[in-house]
Amino acid sequence: MFSSPAPSQANLRRPARTHPSYPTSRQASVAISPPRTPRHQASSYVGGSPFSTSRYGTPSATLRMGQKMGRARHADDSMMDLDAQSERSVGTVGESSAIKYFAHRTELSVSQSAHLPREVQKITVRADFQEDAWSGAIDATTGYAFVMSNSVCFAWCYRTMSVLPTCYIFPTPRDVNIERSRLTPVAEFVPYDGAREPGLLVVSPSGEIRYWESVDAGLSGAEKYHQSQVNMDQTEYVKTVYRYENLIYIVLTSGGQLHRLTISSSMGQCNIIATKFKSGTYLQPITRYFFAGNAKAGDSGAGIALALGSSRAKHSRDAWLLTENQLQKWEVSVDSWEKLVDEMDVRGFVYNALQRAGIARDGAHALDEELLDVAVDSNGLILILISYAGKSDAHSFSASNTPTRTYAIVRIKEEKCVYTEEGFDPVSYDMIRDPRPGTAPRMILVDGGASVVVHFGSVVVVASLTKGATFRQTLSLKDPRNRTLGFGDAQRIDGTNTWEINAIVAHNGLLNFDVHADKVQAFYAGTQTNQLKSTLEQAIFYGSMDENPFLFSLSPHHEGNLDAAATSLSREIMNSNAYLMRPILDLRSHLTYRIDLLRSLVLFLTNNGVAGHLSISGKAQLSEDAEKLSVASSIWRMVNANSHSKSALLDALGTYMERTGEELGEDPLRIFFRHKVDQLGVLLFGVYDRVTLERTPLSMLLAGSRIACTAYEAVDRHRKDARTVYGMEQDDHRIAQWTSTASQVESFYRLYIAIAMPLARNHDRSTEVTLAEVAELREMLKTLANAVLALFSERGHHLFALTRETGNDRAYLELKQRSATVRQQVVGPLIINHAAPTAFKLMAQYEDFRLLAELCNRQDCAKAFGDDVDVLSDRYIMEFEDAFAFELYKWYQENGQLQKLIGQEDHHPEILGHFLEKYPDPRISWMHDIVTGDYNKAAGALAAQGEQERTFTAQKIVFSLEKLCQLAESNDMEALSDNDERQIQKCESALETVSMQEKLLEELREVAETEQARDPKSLSDDQAIVNRAARERNFGAATQNIIRRCTRQLFEHIALGSEDLIDLLTLKPSQGLTDGFFEACMICERAAMRQDQSGTLPPGRQQSALQTIWRRAFLSDPWGDLSAISGLTDDEANEQRSHTALFNFMQNLSHRQDSDHLWLDPAQATHETPSREQIAARYPQYSQSQVLELESVYEAERTLLEERRADGLDVLYAAMRMQLLGR
Repeated sequence: MFSSPAPSQANLRRPARTHPSYPTSRQASVAISPPRTPRHQASSYVGGSPFSTSRYGTPSATLRMGQKMGRARHADDSMMDLDAQSERSVGTVGESSAIKYFAHRTELSVSQSAHLPREVQKITVRADFQEDAWSGAIDATTGYAFVMSNSVCFAWCYRTMSVLPTCYIFPTPRDVNIERSRLTPVAEFVPYDGAREPGLLVVSPSGEIRYWESVDAGLSGAEKYHQSQVNMDQTEYVKTVYRYENLIYIVLTSGGQLHRLTISSSMGQCNIIATKFKSGTYLQPITRYFFAGNAKAGDSGAGIALALGSSRAKHSRDAWLLTENQLQKWEVSVDSWEKLVDEMDVRGFVYNALQRAGIARDGAHALDEELLDVAVDSNGLILILISYAGKSDAHSFSASNTPTRTYAIVRIKEEKCVYTEEGFDPVSYDMIRDPRPGTAPRMILVDGGASVVVHFGSVVVVASLTKGATFRQTLSLKDPRNRTLGFGDAQRIDGTNTWEINAIVAHNGLLNFDVHADKVQAFYAGTQTNQLKSTLEQAIFYGSMDENPFLFSLSPHHEGNLDAAATSLSREIMNSNAYLMRPILDLRSHLTYRIDLLRSLVLFLTNNGVAGHLSISGKAQLSEDAEKLSVASSIWRMVNANSHSKSALLDALGTYMERTGEELGEDPLRIFFRHKVDQLGVLLFGVYDRVTLERTPLSMLLAGSRIACTAYEAVDRHRKDARTVYGMEQDDHRIAQWTSTASQVESFYRLYIAIAMPLARNHDRSTEVTLAEVAELREMLKTLANAVLALFSERGHHLFALTRETGNDRAYLELKQRSATVRQQVVGPLIINHAAPTAFKLMAQYEDFRLLAELCNRQDCAKAFGDDVDVLSDRYIMEFEDAFAFELYKWYQENGQLQKLIGQEDHHPEILGHFLEKYPDPRISWMHDIVTGDYNKAAGALAAQGEQERTFTAQKIVFSLEKLCQLAESNDMEALSDNDERQIQKCESALETVSMQEKLLEELREVAETEQARDPKSLSDDQAIVNRAARERNFGAATQNIIRRCTRQLFEHIALGSEDLIDLLTLKPSQGLTDGFFEACMICERAAMRQDQSGTLPPGRQQSALQTIWRRAFLSDPWGDLSAISGLTDDEANEQRSHTALFNFMQNLSHRQDSDHLWLDPAQATHETPSREQIAARYPQYSQSQVLELESVYEAERTLLEERRADGLDVLYAAMRMQLLGR
């Protein structure tokens, strides 16, 4: 049912909703003659003479907050970077320096307009909004604002030009009632004709009225005021007051009663007349017959809000009262009369609207609907703000497990007392009820109701109500101690369709919300990606400001294309085209600024948990943009420090402009680095191509080399942390890098050769470059060599990734062959230019062991290290073992140095033995070892061969031979060494695994036969197993595929790997005597014992496999079999649980000695599931979608287990463990 807001949340002062065509407190005042005085509560005057004239003039209403004359957006050529004096206009948005924006987009901007008075700042900074009630409001008619607690009211003219405006302080009526004393009074300013300062009307929760004729009284203690009283029931309290006319106000009480307050003067005496609304003669509400509800006639319930509608004849207007049960239509006259025109059951109407929206279902009211606010738009439609309980899912609860509320606006059309629904508009914001007093959500209509602003205590939502438009913007205060205290109504800025809403924020002063109505209404569903982009813009351009009160965030459930939004913004920042960018004078600083913006972009995505939503291409694009900017910044700084390199860039840029036909102005290089960074690869290619022309001066080669080395080093710095920052897989090379296109790779290689050749010839070029520059060239030769090989390797990885996708390996094989040739040509110049250590390092890094072996046998290279060739060779054999040694030994064979090959017997006999056994058939090599009596070696070969055998029948033979070899190696069977025992145990564990598979095969055959006999259809063995398992445990398609694949292999006698065997044991049907979970634990333990051999469970996945075993064990039994113990004795409950698969598993495991490391409780089993990387490593042949499907299976298991834990599985597990221990 509907409930009224709690008293502590319901006392926020509300300006009345008005029809824009009717004179109101926001428009020109209308002179009102004193009304006729009915029976009323007479007012009294405290102090002074009535209606004294203020000695201060109210500032002109033509002055807007913050003197917004400078708020026009424009592109100003004078703001251009001094480094780019010859550029044409940048095209970015220039903003007046007088305006401090906290959020800015084409539809909405938020800026700071003024500070709070010093007296208010001192209070609000220290205020505890969690406990103390505060309210406030901004009155555009008078130009004044106020902030109020339950004891004091601060008022000031917010339009004043002074930095800290004069503050008027008024004591508020105190309430002796303890409950009501926690509420704040309500207030309204009283405007007058002319230039008089406004008066102030304050009504306490108990109904005491105080009226100061001028706010000027607040400068001198505010002791003189007029006083009156609202007569109401003792159980009621005043909720709020609305200005009907300049001297007529309407008070709403918590009991849903309305009172008219009329300020008048008679013979110089001020009177405040308070009269309760009387229904008078009104129409019997027809609608109550159409909307059945629990509310009886007259049972309106608690008062919630009031909205003033359009004017009627005879100086009256409609007023819509929203209560807990009803929506009442009143006609209110200026001449002291009112009548109830109609009333309707609003609860039933709203619930029907929820049903039509597909939110409410048939049955009882379970959504906890709540009415919050009412307004009337320019078309006379009634808008009701509601909230209801969110769906019962993981997203409907806050971090504290408090249910969230969902908000929506119901639009109602009333015509001759007939009510129809005109629209249901979700506010698209979920939150828990704000427990702080004075934070009930309220609506502010914009552009006659085409848009709406809904403000909560710490959140402001701006949304379009135009049909088809989908604009939504949520602004949340970042500081939980901060909150909004009050808002003004929407005011249209002259000559525009921009509407300004002023707000008081406790820690930040007065803010302006400018809603650009035309842009908001033109925002349609097709622009959701633009919405995302705008959110990203706000976050990176404004979110980093310390003084910004708003926290920008991005929901993981966002709509729109995040890839497109992020990459579009990234590209605009890279090319300095983002309209919110600051124009910075110095280009070096501007490049750094853009780099920081891109870094902020990726950090924002990461911190909001949405970076993983980006595709691999999207991540690569973001990384590439940031990388290009880093390179551009490094090159520009290098050019500024070394102007000789500028000519090479200018030559290449001239060629670029000729080819593209672009004109970049008088200073094209600066403009390129500002607006054309995306074409940096083309420019660098032009540089390398230009300086490698025949007969290029060495000085030009030096300039090109500096640019190339600077670019490569910047790329290297960026990529060292890019994979971590951008969440890209270390071995994912599917996306081509801009630095390793075919043209870039070859041009870099040509540059290296162009420098190496003159250095190798040692030509006398002293007239071109100095000796220091020659030395610099030789140093850069090392960097370029590293770069050339890195680029070839990078391109090779990319082509190999394409080969795996397309199956066409031609390009990859060609590059692989080309890379081998390039490495040989790179090494020579390094040796000649005394850079042998670099050559060795590179060959080792890229594992060109053949070339490395050749270098190790060159005496001149060895001398560079101060060693002879044999010492150098031994060093790399120790580091790379067989990989290098085999190439070295082959070099010995091919070059006839057999004596050196045989000499390795003294240094590396094991490696030499491996090499000599390289070519014989590995399947029979163990026979030679047995013949020669090397049983240990034979056992090792047999162990490796056994893991490679395809069938477990063959494995049984091979592992049996391995065990015999291990026994033969041990002379004394009664005194086996620890190592001998370990080796024998390994053999036995392998045989036990084989035996387990044989046993499992027999068991599954029986299951298949049973299932086939039961099903008249002809089923294959594996499908019969799948059907049985799926029927017993309700497995999904992905799990069934696992069972089918493993069962099919087992029926074909194909040996299962440890993980496959664990899957089958834990997922198989329950028929048979085999405890699959216990046997799976044994498989896991045996795999750990044989982890040094191929085919066993990798160490990194052993714990994950154990967690999977326990997770499935906890889920194997129906929950009722485990938990249904109501009415049973302890012994009966224990007996019932002892027949479950889980208890059988735990019992078997408890009988095994030294099994503590195999036990996991439910919390440990749910700690983590196999990661996507682990699944991909286990199934390298699987596509990404298949990997994700398996990942979802594991996640589903964990979710179900968490649900059982919530139902008491942890306690049940502990009880079963204690039962097994006999306690």
